[in-house]
Amino acid sequence: REGAVVLGVACVAGRLAVTWACREGVPSAREDGLGALVAGTVGWFGAMTATAFTVGLTFLAMSRDGWIYLLIAVGSGLIVAWEVRRRAVRRLGGITGDVLGSLVEVTTTTVLVTAAALLT
Repeated sequence: REGAVVLGVACVAGRLAVTWACREGVPSAREDGLGALVAGTVGWFGAMTATAFTVGLTFLAMSRDGWIYLLIAVGSGLIVAWEVRRRAVRRLGGITGDVLGSLVEVTTTTVLVTAAALLT
C-alpha cells in the first residue's frame, strides 16, 4: 500500500513543480509554444494552495511514521526542480514546454528515489 501512495504523491509533486515554474515573474523562452501560454500565469496564492494540498495529501495518505519522510522527499524533488528551472531561465531565457515536462520527470524521480532511501 505504501508503494502506491509514494508513487501517487510523487506524481502530484511533479505537477506541483510545474505550478511553481509557471509563477508570476517566470518568463517564457519563446513567443510561441506551451511555455508562452503558461509562463507567469500562476499567482502566489494558487501556488501556495497547491502546495498545501500536496502536504495535506502526504499527511493523510501515509502512515503515522512515514509521512515526514515522504514530505522530505517531496521537498527534495521541489528543490531539484527549482534548480532545473533556474538554469533553464538563465540559459534559455525562460521556460518552454520541454522544460516543464522535464520538471515533472525530474521531480517525480527525485521524490521516488529519496522516498525509497528514507523509507527502507
